Amino acid sequence: MLYIYGDSHARISFKNLKLPYRDCSESSITMFRIGRDNIIINFNKNEIKQNDVLVLVYGEVDCRCHIQRQINAGNAEDDIIKELVNNYFKTIKNNIGDDNLKIIIVGVIPPTKQIDYETLHGPIRHEFPFIGTDEARVRYTNKVNILLEEMSNKITIFILIHILIIQD
Repeated sequence: MLYIYGDSHARISFKNLKLPYRDCSESSITMFRIGRDNIIINFNKNEIKQNDVLVLVYGEVDCRCHIQRQINAGNAEDDIIKELVNNYFKTIKNNIGDDNLKIIIVGVIPPTKQIDYETLHGPIRHEFPFIGTDEARVRYTNKVNILLEEMSNKITIFILIHILIIQD
């Protein structure tokens, strides 16, 4: 069985997957929250069997607004991103452990240009903020993905997928 954990992008990305899977995603859950709270939302280790595969999809919201908020508060960009990814991996290790489970860490999807979002949905008047320039958000996404890959390479049970998988 494939278990998919993440934010709304996990749900959308694997929506029509032709393999047996269980959608354990939860909208608006950030990589920061997973790392801060040391909890993978909807994860229950007791329901996972030896041959199951766990897919984790977090980080889009962090790159779209939270990293820039922290920079605006006076924190250093690289320090923010390093702490974000390190805490995320600590939570994965603390919750999932090393039980020879197959874990797929999905890289953060490419950022949407704010103007493209507003063209489709109108001006942003709700809790879907874009903070920072499009170029800055691309940089944050690239840095987060590089660290995800580095951390994944250090732990042999992890695989990083750089592409967004969308099934018809």
